[in-house]
Amino acid sequence: MERGPYRALRESRAYDFSTLYAAARCWTAGEDPYLVTNLKEQLTQARAPDSLIRQQDVNPCLYFLSAMPLVASIAWLRWSVATVVWCVLSLAFFAASLLVTFRQVRLSVHSRWICCSLSLLFCPAYAGMLYENPSVLACSLVALIVFLPHAWYRTRGILLALALGLKPQIGMVALCALVLWRLWAPLLIGFVFSALVTLAGIVRAGSFAQFTAWSHSQQANFALLTLPGGKGDLGPDSPWALGSLNAQTISALFVRNVHIQDVIVWTFAAALLALYLVSRRVRLGCRNRDLVFFTAWTTTAVYHRYYDAQLFLVLWPALIELWQGLHRKVTMALGGCLCFLVLPSENLIARLLHSEGAVHSGLDVLLFRHQSIAVILMALVALCYWPAENNGSPGSPTKQKPGRRTCRASAFHLIQLRRGLLRGFAAQAG
Repeated sequence: MERGPYRALRESRAYDFSTLYAAARCWTAGEDPYLVTNLKEQLTQARAPDSLIRQQDVNPCLYFLSAMPLVASIAWLRWSVATVVWCVLSLAFFAASLLVTFRQVRLSVHSRWICCSLSLLFCPAYAGMLYENPSVLACSLVALIVFLPHAWYRTRGILLALALGLKPQIGMVALCALVLWRLWAPLLIGFVFSALVTLAGIVRAGSFAQFTAWSHSQQANFALLTLPGGKGDLGPDSPWALGSLNAQTISALFVRNVHIQDVIVWTFAAALLALYLVSRRVRLGCRNRDLVFFTAWTTTAVYHRYYDAQLFLVLWPALIELWQGLHRKVTMALGGCLCFLVLPSENLIARLLHSEGAVHSGLDVLLFRHQSIAVILMALVALCYWPAENNGSPGSPTKQKPGRRTCRASAFHLIQLRRGLLRGFAAQAG
C-alpha cells in the first residue's frame, strides 16, 4: 500500500488531486474553477510539475462547488506541501476506517490483523492512493459513518457532510443506510453542514451571473466527458469502459444514445430498490445486508471508476458473519464476486491480449465487462439469497417469528401441564 502514495509523490502521478487542488485555488481567488486555463495558471503559481499541468487538458474539473471549501483548507499551501498533507490525510482516514470496520466482527486480535493485511492488498485503495483521488477519503468516511457507535452521532453527521461534499455518488451509500436505519440525528446534522458548505461554495461566485457562468463551464466539462473517446464514453469500442463499474458499461453494448443508456440502468436500479424494500419489510432488517445491497446498488446506478471499489471493504463484517453462521454458499457467492474486484483484471487482460478492450462477442463481455457484472450479482445476492437467520442487527440476537414447530411445542407443553394438574387434583381427592 505504501507504493501508492510513494509513487504519487515521487512520480507526480497525483492527476485527480491536482485538478481538485487547482479548482479549489481558483475558487478561493474568485475565478472560474472549471476553466482549464485557470487550472493551469494556478498549478503554475503553486510550482506543480509540468506533467500535472499538461494533464488538465484531458482531465477537466467535474467536482461540485461543495468540494471547493473543503479542499481550500489545504489548497492555500504550495503544491509540494499540499500533496504530502493530502496523502497523510487519506492514509490516516483509511487506517481509521479499517480499525472501526474490524471492531464490528467477532474475531480474535490475530485474525483481525490478518483481515486488515488482506485489505491492504485490495487494489482499488492502492489505485486511489496512486492518483491521490478523493475516493480514498470518501470511502473511508462512509465506513466511519456506518460503523461508528451511536453515541458519536455528531461526528457521523459531520463526516456525512464531508463525504457528500467530496463525492456524492460514494456518500450516497451512507445516506441510504442512515435513512433506512432511521438514524435521524446524524442525518439532520449532515444535511445542515452539507447545506452550509454548498452555500459557501455558491456565495464565493460573487454574483448570480458569475455563478451561472461557472455552472455553464461545469456542464461543458460534463458534455466533453460523454463525447466519443471521452472518459465518460462507455461504448463497446471505448478503452475508458475498462475499469468502470457502473451498469452503463453493459447497456452501452446495446444502445448508443447516452441518455437511453442511463434510462435503462436507472429503471433497472429502481426495480431492484423497490424489490429490496418490499423484501426488507417482509423479513426483519439486517444492517450487513443493507450495506451489501446499497454498496452494489449505488455502484451499479451511477458512474464509478475502479478505485471507487474501495467502498466494498465495508462488506467485511457481512462476509465474516455469514461464514460464522455456516451460510457457506452465500459467503462464497459474495466473496467470489468480490474477488473480481481485488485486481484491475479487465485492464490486465486487455494488456495480456494486446487489446484496447473492444467488445464484439459474448467472450469479450466476460473478459472486459466482468467487474460490472460482478457488482450487479452482489446486489442480487443481497436481494434474493440472503439467509433468513441473518435478519437481525449485527451483534444482536436474531429475532424470529414463531413458526409451526414452535407452536406445536408450546401446545404440547400446555397439554402436559394440564395432565399434571388433573393428576394432582385426583390424588388429593383420593
